[in-house]
Formats: sequence, structure tokens, C-alpha cells
Amino acid sequence: MVSIRPIWISVAILALFVTGCGEGSSDGGPATPADGGVDVAPADALSPDAPTPEDTADDTTSDLGTETAPDVNSDATPDIEEPAGPIMIQAEVTWSGWSAEVRPAPAVFALETSSGLFLQDGEGALSLVDPENFESPLEGEVGMLDAGADFGPSGSLLASEEGLMGFVEGQLAQSPLDEHITESVQVMAYDTATDQLWLSTGSSLLLHEGGALYDIEPDGLPTGPAHLAYGGAVDGVPSVWIASATSIYALSGAGDELSVSAWVEGITALDLECDADGRVWASADGDLYRRAVDGTWDWLRLPSPVSQLAAHPSSGALWISTSDGLWRHEAGQFGPVDDAASGSWLTMNEAGEIIGSDTESVWRMGVGEEPLPPPPPTWTEDIEPISEASCILCHGPGALGADQMYLAAQWEERIDDILLVVSSGAMPLPPNPALDPAMIARIEGWKAAGFPE
Repeated sequence: MVSIRPIWISVAILALFVTGCGEGSSDGGPATPADGGVDVAPADALSPDAPTPEDTADDTTSDLGTETAPDVNSDATPDIEEPAGPIMIQAEVTWSGWSAEVRPAPAVFALETSSGLFLQDGEGALSLVDPENFESPLEGEVGMLDAGADFGPSGSLLASEEGLMGFVEGQLAQSPLDEHITESVQVMAYDTATDQLWLSTGSSLLLHEGGALYDIEPDGLPTGPAHLAYGGAVDGVPSVWIASATSIYALSGAGDELSVSAWVEGITALDLECDADGRVWASADGDLYRRAVDGTWDWLRLPSPVSQLAAHPSSGALWISTSDGLWRHEAGQFGPVDDAASGSWLTMNEAGEIIGSDTESVWRMGVGEEPLPPPPPTWTEDIEPISEASCILCHGPGALGADQMYLAAQWEERIDDILLVVSSGAMPLPPNPALDPAMIARIEGWKAAGFPE
């Protein structure tokens, strides 16, 4: 059974505390604890004996041969004995890697959002790198970040030891959830299809769904601290996966229909990931474990011990850091990555690229043909629209009492003065609003590129 205890009803995740705009939290209150009354669904198990090929369902997602065991169709306690032995993995392909600089300064946290890449450095400074690679500093203090989740155009949620903060319309504000969660949130997982936000603290598993916050307690299964990952399919339904203590299990459904739909015992996972093909990946004791879409589990051993995994529910790729270098799995093939970037992994994006950092820069890394960098800003496409929207009223043709500055040559001649006054906020004058950091970054990029037309 799954105990679903409401903590607070009618509470928003994000709120923008600016008069007349943004999402606010509705009036709400705590609810009486309730049990969802849901029976535990069939479990995954690792069999003590390796099956023969004729007894094993075909694995259509890889070429690795037999699985260790299928899902068990009963409500019995899953088998916690070790399988007979791991499947030894050898390289089937060598991936050609590439890396490209995102910014010339390191970072310790990254979150891919619909607005761009959210970064925090070791001193706590925040910035946003937009899709064209222009970086804008962000104002606000949130503490050193541990986790985050993006909700698309509505904003993002960030977690640190100091609490939960929302990032909405370029501004940081305390999340209404913060006052209802007593422990620091360490991990988050969000699903856009169901609008479920899962949060793990040091001792509990929480769910925000339908405007309410719930404490989730699956009977007999640990809840925290935990690794969370969304997307691994159970009976064709993408589910949230939890790895805590020696258990890995899935929760499927919503509301009173929420249930434990699969689980396996005996794996103390150091990493937990789900990919776009519905597979679940975990690392433990230097080995790799994989749950296929038909519910069977593989115990896999690479030539060198596994230390870290990265996947994304929108990508079919799995990145694997080992003691002897970087590996990758995609389209059923394992193999090492040549020319891999060095440093710490921060996150993985929808394109299947790793975002990481070394001591000098933030980079992104992929395989295959390196994508072309975004083109530099031009006068026609980027700078002239800023001039016409914010400057031409005072500095256009026939301007009185102010220098004319509406042509590219005029901007090029006075570029340092322009950057000084727009960066300080001295220009443009009202009624025009101040230029936002992204606009200023485009002007700086235009200068750095040599003032292309």
C-alpha cells in the first residue's frame, strides 16, 4: 500500500512577488492524513540464477543478450539474492567526442531551462546563458544550490539549504512551498505530462500534484535520502523511479491511483537515470544495472568500474564515467568516447549533451559532428532593433539636444560610451525602459565580433 498524506492543500510552486503580475499561492490549509489505500503492484526481482536464452524475453533495446530476470507477477517480497553473475560488456563502437565552451568561467551548478542555462559559480553568483550563448548576471541570493526543476515558460524551482526559490520572468522569489517543507530538498524530478513534482529530503518523499503537497510513504520501502528519475516505463506507462537504501522502485499513476508498480531489492544505487526509450539505469559497486522496457533487469560489468551516470528522459543516450575514461550507450551499443572533455558533470540537456565544468570554463560535450556555434550579433538583426525601440526617440534623424546615433557607423564610433551608459542604467531615458542584460550582452557581442552588418 502507498500512504498518501496531504501536508497542505492549494499551494502553488512558484510565485512572483511583483504587484499585479505573476502566480500567487491560493489560500489553503493542511489536510487530514489519509491512506491512498492502494495495493502494491507486481515487483521486479533479481533471480539468483541466470536464465538460459530460450527462457529469456528478447531485449529489443540492446545487443547484450540475456536478461537476469523478469518482473514477478505477485505481491510477494522481491527476491534479494544476488544474480549468478554479471554480463561482461565489451566495446562495440568508439564514439567521436567534441566539446565547446559555454562560458570562460567555471560553475558548480547548472539547470537547463526553457529560458537558457541557469548557472551558479563557487561564490554563489548566478547567471543565465541564453540559447545564443549570451550570458546575463542575475540578482539575488539563494544559497549554494543542490537541485532544480524547470516548468517551461512558467519558471523554475531551485533548492538549497536555505530553502526553495522560484525563478520567474527573470526574477528570484521564495517559493510558496518553502514554508511547508521543514527539511532541505536534495533532489527533484518533474514530469511535464502529469505535472507531478517529486521532491526528496533527507528522510521523506514528497509530491506536489493538483495544487497540493503530499507526503508519500510506500509500505515497507525506504523514502529518503533518495535518487529520483522520471521516465522509466512500467507496462508502457512512464513512471517516477526512486532509489533509496537497497531498494529501487517505481511509482505510477496519480492521486488515489498512485501505486508501487515495480521494484527490485539488493542494489545500493549511487546513480539513477531514465532515458527516452523507457529504460532505467543504476550504478552500484562499480557495476551497471539496467531495467529494459519489458521489466527485465541486467547486471552489467564494463572493463573499468563505473563511477557516474547521466541520462535525460528526452534522449536515448547514456553517459558513463569509469575509472579508465568515458563511455556512452546509445542505440544498443556501448563504447568509449574519444576526445572527451575533463572536469565535473553538472547536468545533461535534451540533445543528449553533457554540461560540465573544469577550473577555467563551463563546456558542453557531445558525440558525432560538432554543431556550429550560433552566429554573432549583427546590426540588422540584433542592434538596429534595440536602437529603434529604445534610442531613436532622442537620437534619431533630426534629434535636438542629443547626438544622432541611429546608424551602424555612429554606434561603432561611440560603442564604449554606449555600453557605459546602458550598463549603468543612465540610458535610455524614460519613457523607454532600461535595457535588460541580454540586450547589453548582444551589444557587447556585436563589438567583440567586429561590428558585423
